[in-house]
Amino acid sequence: MFAHDAAIDNPQSLHDLASDLLAYARTAATQGTAVHEVERGIWQRLLQLGRTTLAHFFDLQGTGDMGDTVTLTDGQTGQRLPQLHSRRYVSIFGPFTLARTAYGSREGQPIDFVPLDNRLQLPESVFSYVLQDWDQGLCVEQAFGQAQSTVARMLNLKQSVDSLEQMNAQMAERVTAFREDRPRPDPATEGEILVTSGDGKGIVMRRQADDPAPAAHRTKGQKASQKRMATVGAVYTVDRHVRTAEDVLAALFHDAPKPAARPRPTHKRVWASLPRPDQDGVVQSSLDIVYDWLLNEVAERNPGSQKERAPEGSAPR
Repeated sequence: MFAHDAAIDNPQSLHDLASDLLAYARTAATQGTAVHEVERGIWQRLLQLGRTTLAHFFDLQGTGDMGDTVTLTDGQTGQRLPQLHSRRYVSIFGPFTLARTAYGSREGQPIDFVPLDNRLQLPESVFSYVLQDWDQGLCVEQAFGQAQSTVARMLNLKQSVDSLEQMNAQMAERVTAFREDRPRPDPATEGEILVTSGDGKGIVMRRQADDPAPAAHRTKGQKASQKRMATVGAVYTVDRHVRTAEDVLAALFHDAPKPAARPRPTHKRVWASLPRPDQDGVVQSSLDIVYDWLLNEVAERNPGSQKERAPEGSAPR
């Protein structure tokens, strides 16, 4: 437990912001303000309320001072360093600077333990997990620059394109370990049939900065761009879907009776990969990488080959 100063726990500023929000709504109603302007005004005040509340939360945490010494996980003793160590934390409500008590052997040497970081489960990067989630949810659908402008317009938060790219790369490093460590789905919730699927697509690769510019006119047989084969695989289970001739007609013609609802796939997992080097530096094809993953999924989710297997697109009955 961290020691807190009770005087810090004074939420008057939060009450003032809430009162201002209510006063704004009343004034806007009296003056006949356009509803889109009211929405924008409320949103800006809610962002300020969120920032103030989060700042209040950080104040209540203190610096994480746990006394002169702490016992580390390896049994060693960490000394409280004389200086507070600050770090930046960028939330959806804006950036903060956190002053933290740190423990180690002495100043200038690597820090062994920061209690506040551990207590709050702070990310390795300066960006909050919520912001990373929102950022990358946009980045997988659009260019980094577009994602940057979208977040800036919604949250009044400026981020560089470079920071979004680095965030994407850091999150990607943990994808393989995350997928491999996922627990096997509960067999009681699986469907009757195990379905596997795979497909490949040539992906145009972006030129490196030091690559020569492409020629204005290509010679015979020269390709316009370099491509690499990406392969995607999917595994899921689904219950049987028995259809009559009338059901098939209903799926083909709109004037036929509405077909019965199809069973929904359960625990669908997807893996996509480009060619990449293995531990020995030998480049593996994307097909080999995804196929090995498919084999592992089938072995885990269909032990003893008890379930019927079907490739996606077939119609088991």
